[in-house]
Amino acid sequence: MTALFLDANQLSGTIPNSLSKLSNLTVLDLSSNNLSGGIPSNLVLISVLTYFNVSRNGLAGEVPVDNPTASDENRDLCGEPLDRKCEDATEKNRSKRLIVLIVVVVCAACLRSLCCFYIFSLLRWRKKLKMKISNKY
Repeated sequence: MTALFLDANQLSGTIPNSLSKLSNLTVLDLSSNNLSGGIPSNLVLISVLTYFNVSRNGLAGEVPVDNPTASDENRDLCGEPLDRKCEDATEKNRSKRLIVLIVVVVCAACLRSLCCFYIFSLLRWRKKLKMKISNKY
């Protein structure tokens, strides 16, 4: 087999490592599916692969293939053949984690403030109730 067209087949999951066993493969089209995870690094073993298309999937990580023909719309892919360096992707993930951390800290602070306000209000209400009761007698 020299060509494998699996585009637009609603495939999901990860790209199997076993594809690298197809050593005569010159064309591999996995575009327009729901693939996730990374591109297996052992695909570089297919030395005759000239057309490799994984566009319009949910792939992430480094592109191990020297010349991917199409890898568009996989915003988390990075590497030498693309315009995005992998450090940029790592930095992007760091930024996302920082934003999540900030949101969690702010939410925790707001929750703590709400709890303090509630306890203060209960104590104040209790004090007023005691004063009302003591004024009656």
